[in-house]
Amino acid sequence: MQMLRTHPDIQPIEYPFVDTYYFGHESLTRRKNAKMEATRQKFQSDPSLIHTYQEAFNLLKESIDSAQDMVPPLPTVSLDIELNSARCYRERRHLSKSMPSLS
Repeated sequence: MQMLRTHPDIQPIEYPFVDTYYFGHESLTRRKNAKMEATRQKFQSDPSLIHTYQEAFNLLKESIDSAQDMVPPLPTVSLDIELNSARCYRERRHLSKSMPSLS
């Protein structure tokens, strides 16, 4: 895992839904205790954190888009070369059939 984390071509993306699952306004966890409630209150009072699943999804989408922007475009292959090669092959084949055999 450490090798992947330090590789220059791999960009790690943090899963943004964890805090929202436990402490967001739309929390889906059933854990209820004093420590969780205190953390939830602290989390919800900080405006710089992600509070909704939509905000988390938007962050994930931005992360994926930025990673895709780092990928170089695939090289394009010219079809003209392939068509010319096929045309030359057909012409050579046609000429070889029309030429008399030397044997």
